[in-house]
Amino acid sequence: MREIKCRGLNVKGLWEYGYVVREQFRGYDETLYPECNNGEFLTYEKVDGDVLGADSAIISYGYKIYRDGQQSSVWVRRDTIGQYTTHKDKNGEEIYEGDIIRGLHDFGPGGFSERIRTIEWKGDGYMMNYWKDFEVIGNIYEDPELAGTNVSS
Repeated sequence: MREIKCRGLNVKGLWEYGYVVREQFRGYDETLYPECNNGEFLTYEKVDGDVLGADSAIISYGYKIYRDGQQSSVWVRRDTIGQYTTHKDKNGEEIYEGDIIRGLHDFGPGGFSERIRTIEWKGDGYMMNYWKDFEVIGNIYEDPELAGTNVSS
């Protein structure tokens, strides 16, 4: 069975690992989580005629990572959430969506060429079959300058 886990950046800019949950709630507590009250963490939706009978209730949405092996959760930036690909690089580091890898790409009879690539979901998987001896060299959130580079053409 495939291991499904995710990661996301918390309010301090540190990676959190575990499973992700989209939470819907009313009455966001700014006292408990003042640092999360912005568009990177929460979205708000006005709902008219909700079940509580209010004419203009606010529904809030946010994402939390429930940490591996713990009962605790932490808010993460929704645009940094990436799923584990189930692949590891040549150094044993787990590869997540948004990671930037460098390695040899198999061009068939033409041989291998060294490339840099950003990991994205393609609907049918992560298409890692044609890569060899690759390693994670960064990610699009902390190292965006690496995302558009190529080692060779």
